[in-house]
Amino acid sequence: MLLLTIFDHKFFTFMQNIFLQLYPFQSSKKTALIICVTAGIIIFSIFYFFKPFGLQKNSDASPFLIGLMYGLVTFTVSLLVSLSLPLLLPKIFVEKKWLVYKEIIFLLFIVCCIAVANYVATVMLYKSSNSIYGLYNMLQYTFSFAIFPILFSVVFKQQLLLKKYKLEANTFNESRVKITKLQTAVIDQTAIFIGDNATEKLEILAIDFICAEAEENYTTIYYLQDNNLKKVLYRVSLKKLEIQNQKMSNYFRCHKSFYVNLNKVIELSGNAQGYKLHCEHMPFLISVSRTLNATIKQKILL
Repeated sequence: MLLLTIFDHKFFTFMQNIFLQLYPFQSSKKTALIICVTAGIIIFSIFYFFKPFGLQKNSDASPFLIGLMYGLVTFTVSLLVSLSLPLLLPKIFVEKKWLVYKEIIFLLFIVCCIAVANYVATVMLYKSSNSIYGLYNMLQYTFSFAIFPILFSVVFKQQLLLKKYKLEANTFNESRVKITKLQTAVIDQTAIFIGDNATEKLEILAIDFICAEAEENYTTIYYLQDNNLKKVLYRVSLKKLEIQNQKMSNYFRCHKSFYVNLNKVIELSGNAQGYKLHCEHMPFLISVSRTLNATIKQKILL
C-alpha cells in the first residue's frame, strides 16, 4: 500500500512537471489547415462507420452525407477557432510562455466548440427540440474520443521534441570545446539603429551589439558599453533594423522576435520549442525559429 502511495505521488509529480514544460505553439496557417482537415476526416469516419446516437435511423440521408456534414462542421469550426482565438487574445498565445497544459486546454476548448456546433447541426438537420441532455450526450461522446488522444499526443510530442533538440544541441556543442567567433567580424565597423521617433538613434561599434527583441510595435536593443550590458527601447520593427544594418554579415534574424549578433553566441541548447542561443552577458536565451534550425547551425559552425 505504501509503495502504491509513493508511486502515485511520483507519477503525479512527474505529470505535473510535464504539464508545466514549454511547448511549441503552432502558428503556421498551413499546419493548422492540415490538422483541421485531419480532424474533419476523423469525425467523418466516426459518424460514417460507427453511426453514433442512432442518427441514421431518423434520417433519409445516406451515412456518407451525414458523416460529410459532421466532418465539414468539424473542419470549419476547428479552423476558425484555431486561427481566430490567437488573434483575439494575443497576450495569452505567446510562444515563449506557451506550456503543455495550455496546449491541452486549447485543444479541449476546440473540441468543446466542435461538439456544440455538431449538436446545433443535429438539431437543425433533424428538426429536433433543444435539450441539455442532448448537448451533454454530444459533449460526452466527442470528449470520450478526443481527450486521451489529445493528452497522449501532446505529452508524447513534448517529450520527443525535448529529447531531439537537447540531443542535437549537445552533439553540436561537443563537436567543439566552445563555439568560436565568426571570422567576418570587423572591429572598427559601426552599427546604427534608428527608431521611428526623431530622437531614437543608437550608434555603436558593431561588435558591441548583442541582440534586439521585438514585442508588438517596439524593439528592445541590447548592447555593451564599457563591457556592461545596456538596453534601449525604440519604436521600430526588426525588419527596419535589418535593413539599416544589412551589411553586417554576422547579424542574423533568427526568429520573428529576435535579431542577433552571431559573434556573441557562446552555446546552443534546445527544448521542446526548438533551439536556443546563449549569448554573452544576456540574462535570457534567444529563440530560433524551427524553420531555421539547419541555417543557424551552419552560421555558427566554422
